[in-house]
Amino acid sequence: MSSNFGSTFKNPLTKRRYGHFTMIRIRFIHLIRQALGYSAVRVIIHPFVYVPMVVIRAMQKRARVKTLSRSDVTLTSAAQLDSFFSLFTVVKTNIPLVRIGGKGDGGYIVPDDFDGISACFSPGISTMVDFELAMAHRNIPSYMADASVKFPPTDNPLFDFEPIFLGAQTLPGWISLGDWVSDKHPDAGDLLLQIDIEGGEWPVLEQVSSDLLRRFRIIVIELHDLHELFDAAKFTKIHDCLAKLLEHFAIVHIHPNNIQDEIEFNGYRIPPVIEMSLIRKDRVSQLSPIKNLPIALDRKNNPHISDVLFAPYWYE
Repeated sequence: MSSNFGSTFKNPLTKRRYGHFTMIRIRFIHLIRQALGYSAVRVIIHPFVYVPMVVIRAMQKRARVKTLSRSDVTLTSAAQLDSFFSLFTVVKTNIPLVRIGGKGDGGYIVPDDFDGISACFSPGISTMVDFELAMAHRNIPSYMADASVKFPPTDNPLFDFEPIFLGAQTLPGWISLGDWVSDKHPDAGDLLLQIDIEGGEWPVLEQVSSDLLRRFRIIVIELHDLHELFDAAKFTKIHDCLAKLLEHFAIVHIHPNNIQDEIEFNGYRIPPVIEMSLIRKDRVSQLSPIKNLPIALDRKNNPHISDVLFAPYWYE
């Protein structure tokens, strides 16, 4: 999993949302996890205290449930949730799927339709570039952006890196997707977008134009905070961003990140984080609903803790 965790916690809006102390504490945990590897069973949160990942996951779940239970939160109706999942259909196409990147975290299942793609745009690399190296092996250059690191962990002649965050607007230290593509690859040609920016994807999706989205043949995106679908005030944002994507793209695979546990309400179980792969509809000639998930190519993000499995309403 590529990560742009630093962008979330350097954003002044995030400081107001989480509080300074919590922000520092979570950032510390994240840095330790980076040092040990994302598949580590334990994370250090005190010089002499180790907490199993299952405990961290349970603590995160309790905190999310507590937030949704606040008196100032209006919960989403069952009818609204039904409307969201009526959009969310995963399909099988005439293009086979392949696994790109790492065997666990950092690997994604994507349509094998890379011939003719002129570039990959990959914001939020953090310390992992397995996906971008796989693109380089296919002679596809990758444009990378992440201000939480000074440079990629591996050098490659097909890598173009900038220490900047992707955002809804171009501001000091930030660049919009439209400006980034215009700066780096203004020429015509299909592109690939691989985006994992720790919740920053929502304002990017809200602001991006449909014309720009159509430049991407394949989109691989990690969606964060999906449990906020249960919050009526945030439901519309997530619903509308998905509807914008599905106007021109079909979902060909989804995978829950098992680092975080599901939240359940109104008959639906929602993982806070999922990986989603889409292909532009003009690239496929056959579309049929899939029957089962996971598939043989799927791997747990963290192999040491229990998996999260999608209920059929996620893909049927």
